[in-house]
Amino acid sequence: MLATFAPPGAHTPCRGSRRLLSRKAANLLAAHGIDTLGDAAERTASEMLGWKGFGQTCLNEVVAALARAGLRLARAEESDPTPLYHRLELSVRARKCLRSLEIETVGQLLSTPRHVLMSVRNFGAVSLAEIDAELERCGLPRIV
Repeated sequence: MLATFAPPGAHTPCRGSRRLLSRKAANLLAAHGIDTLGDAAERTASEMLGWKGFGQTCLNEVVAALARAGLRLARAEESDPTPLYHRLELSVRARKCLRSLEIETVGQLLSTPRHVLMSVRNFGAVSLAEIDAELERCGLPRIV
């Protein structure tokens, strides 16, 4: 059986005697099934901001509490299941190279290192620059 690693603050309850969050933020998290900071770290900022009554102030509290516990919110692009062709306008060459690596979603693209992309035949600096430009246009981080 594999043991999973959780940072020390992951099991810290969101509600309780050690006031990490305001009552409002803690109650809104609890209403969405989030009982510990580790649970909160699995959610994205945009997801939380979409909840009724959960605004920027609550989000700032959650981010600060996570930072104190050595955690951070999940980033949307890390788990983005959106197919590439729906989100990015890429040339045929770039799409074919990504398809040869079986990269089909934005999340998969963002988790693929630059050197892996550059190792594909017919994928060069121009294709990489094209992908970086499209990612920037969509407000996503560049490939590392």
